[in-house]
Amino acid sequence: MPSETVLPKSKTMLNKIFSWFESRIDPYPEAAPKTPEKGLWRFVWSSMAGVRKWIAALAALTAGIGIMEALIFQFMGKIVEWLGKYAPAELFAEKGWELAAMAAMMVFSVVWAFAASNVRLQTLQGVFPMRLRWNFHRLMLNQSLGFYQDEFAGRVSAKVMQTALALRDAVMTVADMVVYVSVYFITSGVILASLDSWLLLPFIGWIVGFASVMRLLIPKLGQTAAWQADARSLMTGRITDAYSNIATVKLFSHGAREAAYAKQSMEEFMVTVRAQMRLATLLHSCSFIVNTSLTLSTAALGIWLWHNGQVGVGAVATATAMALRVNGLSQYIMWESARLFENIGTVGDGMATLSKPHTILDKPQALPLNVPQGAIKFEHVDFSYEAGKPLLNGFNLTIRPGEKVGLIGRSGAGQIHHRQPAFALLRTAKRHGFDRRAGHKRRHPRIFTRPNRFGHARYLAAAPFRARQHYLRPPRRDRCRNGFRRRTRRSR
Repeated sequence: MPSETVLPKSKTMLNKIFSWFESRIDPYPEAAPKTPEKGLWRFVWSSMAGVRKWIAALAALTAGIGIMEALIFQFMGKIVEWLGKYAPAELFAEKGWELAAMAAMMVFSVVWAFAASNVRLQTLQGVFPMRLRWNFHRLMLNQSLGFYQDEFAGRVSAKVMQTALALRDAVMTVADMVVYVSVYFITSGVILASLDSWLLLPFIGWIVGFASVMRLLIPKLGQTAAWQADARSLMTGRITDAYSNIATVKLFSHGAREAAYAKQSMEEFMVTVRAQMRLATLLHSCSFIVNTSLTLSTAALGIWLWHNGQVGVGAVATATAMALRVNGLSQYIMWESARLFENIGTVGDGMATLSKPHTILDKPQALPLNVPQGAIKFEHVDFSYEAGKPLLNGFNLTIRPGEKVGLIGRSGAGQIHHRQPAFALLRTAKRHGFDRRAGHKRRHPRIFTRPNRFGHARYLAAAPFRARQHYLRPPRRDRCRNGFRRRTRRSR
């Protein structure tokens, strides 16, 4: 459903406001993305290009909400104090302007919170991760063929998708939760100190206890999240790989074997899930103990100070209300902190893949090819997998338009790799004068690149089957399909 139809036509002003915030960030920038820098914080910072000012705006708006929310508890304490001090006829005469100022701040806080929600939800929540996906996807498309020969396609796609969401959540948690909590506690501390410095003691004790619990358990949750992200990528990669190579699976494997192969990765994933849930239970139980201690100690200390005449009823009400608010806020802090470390672990896992530099690049100021005829010319091409073991050394060959060339040799002799440099699929030490508009035919690659026979001795022992791969049959017999018993779909 289009966003314009979510609200009725009578709400066009709201639609215009939403549209304005939604259009602040371009989710599909045309500029070529730069490879993110290595290192967690440098990776996050470079990925935030184009949205940093809106992250800062969210942090500023959230800080304002934290200040106003802390002031509300101060207002509550003052009102309780005034109700016990003034008669009904005297209250508005003595404190009317202050009550009006409180009401004005409450109304202003609604407008402020609406602006913060628009920045958080309309500007960042959906657009920021889509911008990351778009940039990460283009980075992966520009990787070399060798990069994908070392990775599962499903694993790469999983890292693109989950890293974008994890990075969004981590950045917004810092700009939203961390800023809000920090400003709220600072403002609350100033208010409590103005009432009586002794009222700060329970909150200081809570901060020490809660920080100790977080320091002990949250990093372990983050490490577990990193293991879980890697296990999830492996599981997704194996499942996606089976679907992507379904023809090969049907020919050389069967459902039970593929299910067992995927189940192994699922079991590894469940190990990380159980470890994560155990830590979450410990975190919840310990935080509940600390929160209960805060509420009891604040109420007891407030009553003791009131009994000694050091504070009034309003101060006790303010301190107790703040303790109850912190009690509820701690659950938010706890789980958001756990999610923050979990997302940091996921981002760190995805960074290893997404920050890999491109190995095949155009030369600076390279011009598009403009070749009127589809000829291929190799001039002094050098290529090797390892230094000192060249596969191509000063290779020269000219293929004129209309000519057909066949490369014949034993399996593994490098027939495919003689062709791939011409199409920029492999990086060469020297390469000159290629026209990429040449056509080619080759054997079906999937049966040779995918580990379908992993763990199955009866395939590994099929020496006669492998030996016949080196036998070149006459084209006539091949057209009669006198090939191997296990055939593949080949180009004709």
